[in-house]
Amino acid sequence: MLINPDGDDEWRSLDGITLKPEGFNTVMSAKAAVDSDPQCRNMVSCADILALAARDAVFLVSRAAQHQSTPSGS
Repeated sequence: MLINPDGDDEWRSLDGITLKPEGFNTVMSAKAAVDSDPQCRNMVSCADILALAARDAVFLVSRAAQHQSTPSGS
């Protein structure tokens, strides 16, 4: 998920779009929530959020049959 300050973001590009605008908004809302805590500001990337969301989705879909340890900051 590419977010560029100059506005040349992946979600604005018609080439190779991989996530609907609603998905980008969800990820950006999660990032804003994390960044709102001064101790966490700029410590979590959008890629981190997507990785943890994927891990949790697999867990929910598999009904806990699969558990994947996903490294994250301490």
